[in-house]
Amino acid sequence: MKILKDWYTFSHASKLVGKNRNYFINRYRINPDIFKDECLLEVDGIKFINKEGIEFLQQRIKKVAVLINNAVFTED
Repeated sequence: MKILKDWYTFSHASKLVGKNRNYFINRYRINPDIFKDECLLEVDGIKFINKEGIEFLQQRIKKVAVLINNAVFTED
């Protein structure tokens, strides 16, 4: 069996960043396009993400949150 160094299940990766265990799988279900293909791996239906993918996604999610929080909504 090959050992996957620096690869984490979505559940484990979620715990590493201090979120609930469904954090990454929920993000993947909502918007799979924000995940880099080279940072994902699927083995027997279990999704894995590497450290680079975790860091990229964290930065990407923070940028989206800032854009949403800074948006100005006006009524016509």
